[in-house]
Amino acid sequence: MLVAGDKAGNWTRWVFTCMIPRFELRLADSNSAISTAALEMRHLMRAPRAQVLEGLGDLCGQYERWITETSQQVPRLDRALQETALRHMDRCREAVRRMQAGIALLASDSDAWEAFRLANRAMLMQRARSDWLAAADKAVPPDLDGDHRWRPFQIAFVLLCLEGIANPRSDDRELTDLLWFPTGGGKTEAYLGLLAFTTLLRRLRSPSHGHGVTAIMRYTLRLLTIQQFERASLLVCCLESIRRKDSRLGDTPIEIGLWVGRGATPNTLVEAKVSIDKLRQGIAIQERNPLQLRRCPWCARPIGPDNIWIARSPQRLVTACRTPGCEFSAGLPVCVVDEDIYSRHPMLVIATSDKFASMPWRDSCISLFNGDLSGIRPPELIIQDELHLISGPLGTLSGLYETAVDLLCSSRGSKPKVIASTATIRRADAQTASLFDRGVRQFPPAGISAADLSTASEN
Repeated sequence: MLVAGDKAGNWTRWVFTCMIPRFELRLADSNSAISTAALEMRHLMRAPRAQVLEGLGDLCGQYERWITETSQQVPRLDRALQETALRHMDRCREAVRRMQAGIALLASDSDAWEAFRLANRAMLMQRARSDWLAAADKAVPPDLDGDHRWRPFQIAFVLLCLEGIANPRSDDRELTDLLWFPTGGGKTEAYLGLLAFTTLLRRLRSPSHGHGVTAIMRYTLRLLTIQQFERASLLVCCLESIRRKDSRLGDTPIEIGLWVGRGATPNTLVEAKVSIDKLRQGIAIQERNPLQLRRCPWCARPIGPDNIWIARSPQRLVTACRTPGCEFSAGLPVCVVDEDIYSRHPMLVIATSDKFASMPWRDSCISLFNGDLSGIRPPELIIQDELHLISGPLGTLSGLYETAVDLLCSSRGSKPKVIASTATIRRADAQTASLFDRGVRQFPPAGISAADLSTASEN
């Protein structure tokens, strides 16, 4: 806001605001002093294990040097600020130790290494195909040899969480890792990378019992939920494409489910059939709409009412682009009807937080936690986006249902790994303790000045 007045500043003649901000916000990858060649997804997917681990170790080394240099500034601060600064530096050291533990896991656990390698392949496919889908010329196939790389803070967050995901007994499962970064900074891609790793590791370790619902991702706003469903569907297609070519990942398809309820999607196949008939007659519908994808996430061909139907054996809603040559022309790995989600147990369930209020009223909700499958572990990863919105009355209700979710996702004394994401939050410790009954670790951890948020994440 700009205010104009006389030279003495005694009065104001007019006030106006600027509709378009005029402030340049530095991105997380804006530090040119850091080499990111070792963070190329292609490199992490193809390079020898020792070479990859060396590059990741160098990244941790750069972060350690930054911590050392920053710590040397603490004695020069005002005495009243030094205690807080030292606490922040301790959190930074804890973060780098956890990153190094992730690298050690990749060095010692062959399944974890293979899951990491394949997860980078899936993310490379997702990034390359996203660029291809956005391009006007689709004559050239997606470029898997392009320069697609992680931002330093993204791969650092992945490394930080690996131990807590791979080891059910890890103390990290008693923590909520909060990814705190500006909007548009790449938070979604960071936790999608962890989702891919979790899915692949679970299947590599137990091909015949590694299916079922593996992760639950929650949002507070229905529109955002559907947008992220579209985005995550591409990653799931990439994972399913990898599974079809790799017998180590089991015979059960990798699928995604949208669990938001009757206000947006059908609860039953009977409701879905009625909605399909209306759509084919040109009747616009807002509720119980099974047409949640407007284009094929794999080949970008439009999807309309004629691309969805109820299959008979097994009975389910099929969404397909029917494009010759598309890998998913016969059917996409998506579930948008509650009844299908309960019967098919998709790998990832994306839901709105309020949808969990239906758990006490529907016995079929137990399938979200694989309770109806013999020998299949419950979901191991909980992702809560837009954490700052889970407050007030909604936070109170969410905390009540979270008690049940945590119990149903626990197996033999092992809790699920919880990851949260937000662009703006305050009092995160108190909010996370009330919601998840866990401590919180914000990433990137704070330094000793406001500028350290971007600097630390870059280093």
